[in-house]
Amino acid sequence: MTDRAPEPRRLIRWASFAALALAAGVLHQLGVVSLLGWAPRPFGEELVPILLGLLVVGHGALLAVPARLRGEALLLTSLACGLLVSAAFTAFGVAWTLAYRRVLWSGARPAVTVLFPIATLLALFALADATHFPAWTAAHPWTSMVSYLFALGWFLRALVVWHEARIGGARPTRLEFLGYFMFAPFALTPVYMLALPKLAVVTDGVRRLDAEVQRSGLRWLAYGLALQAALTLIGHLGLDPNVGLAEALRARDWLRVLPLLILVYPVRAVLCACGAGAVLLGLTRCFGVAMAPAFRAPLLADGVADWWRRYNIHFRDLLVDLFWYPVAMRFRRRPVLAGYVGCAVVFLLGTVPLHVPKRVAQFGSPFQWPWGVMGECVVMTLLVGTALALARRRTPEPRHAALRVARRWGRRAGAWAAVCLATLVVGYQLDYRVRDQPWEQTAAALERATTPTELAALVPDLERLVAEAPRLPARRAALARAMFGAGDPTGARHQLALAHAFAPAPSLGDQWALGRADAALGPGEVWP
Repeated sequence: MTDRAPEPRRLIRWASFAALALAAGVLHQLGVVSLLGWAPRPFGEELVPILLGLLVVGHGALLAVPARLRGEALLLTSLACGLLVSAAFTAFGVAWTLAYRRVLWSGARPAVTVLFPIATLLALFALADATHFPAWTAAHPWTSMVSYLFALGWFLRALVVWHEARIGGARPTRLEFLGYFMFAPFALTPVYMLALPKLAVVTDGVRRLDAEVQRSGLRWLAYGLALQAALTLIGHLGLDPNVGLAEALRARDWLRVLPLLILVYPVRAVLCACGAGAVLLGLTRCFGVAMAPAFRAPLLADGVADWWRRYNIHFRDLLVDLFWYPVAMRFRRRPVLAGYVGCAVVFLLGTVPLHVPKRVAQFGSPFQWPWGVMGECVVMTLLVGTALALARRRTPEPRHAALRVARRWGRRAGAWAAVCLATLVVGYQLDYRVRDQPWEQTAAALERATTPTELAALVPDLERLVAEAPRLPARRAALARAMFGAGDPTGARHQLALAHAFAPAPSLGDQWALGRADAALGPGEVWP
């Protein structure tokens, strides 16, 4: 239904959105909500209130202009938000989007057209490679910005659009295609996996601007802000399970560790994700786009297979479209085998590789692999595959209501335990062992080293650690200290200069590491 509401009702909707946006800005400035998804924001926090203000202006324009001009109004708002975040990415994005539209409907085979976004991603990664070209990327920070925003904001949506074109979706106009990729609410944060709407959902939603969809957006936005504020309050009251878990681990109190593990993941982690997802969903629906929620009460999942259906639904739907259905059709006469093979393909050949771009874009290094995600996906392949196989053997429900409730909550607790095992115990631990622990051990060895020989022995390990995460200032600062103590002042000053260049707004930890290195090296040239 096209929005034909009287002007006063439209004004009420706009005022409600403006009030919620103002509340979001105030809560963000106070540190109560972060307005973040599953990826760090690549621009300064001071831009968040300005972006919210642009969204308020754009929302008002969308309600005020005639239906035929809504696409243009939203695109202007999107371009303004994009230029504020990154003029380089906005210019690149417009050209790339128009080229991609032409490629998709060129008549070429899908196996050829999918190479366009993949080749773009690889080219941007090469351009922003801070491991092999650190001086170039430090002197041209726009390379990392363009690479990051494409990898975490556009690449997965490019695959969504590719699938729609492959199955015969209607060809959009240039304006609709630009509006989809440059959608204004998604400029606030890299949407990554939390918002992967279909192209038709966006174009039709903006054209129709359904009032009920907008009202639901206001409710979702309010819910997301309230949930994030509640979680922040819980932390301030000293009830954060992460703190209790750390204390229990230090005390080796295993009776407390086990329930706290479940509270940390999945309970608290899911609530945080639901808060972020609700804010994104609310902003999207306020602009008329009837995007589905990214989460559907995953904590109430009736088993691990049901959890998979309820959690991170947008990304799951993409994986099902690209990987599950081909396997299910191939093994349709052997359903149990199809379940295991389908899970293996979805988790190991789909989920793991599609997590690589985030790490590469974030750290600027080709030497990245999501080891934790891979370990988690191995466990989930076995768990979900087995759950799907067992689901074919239906067992009767108990007659008594109390037994039915107990059984239901038992399955839910089992799902929580399975997800905790896969993610926190296997995934996070594997990531820690492979990535964080070597850095902690080497940094501790650097503090103990006192002779040039000891410092020189640490240089190769530190160089490897820098190559894995070349944009982390603390690692380069540590390498600079080791090289200086080992008798290489030129190389040390080069690394320290790069550390400063990669930290335009250093965190407290980075400031401490850079200060230690500055004091150790003494006065000298700052830039190599």
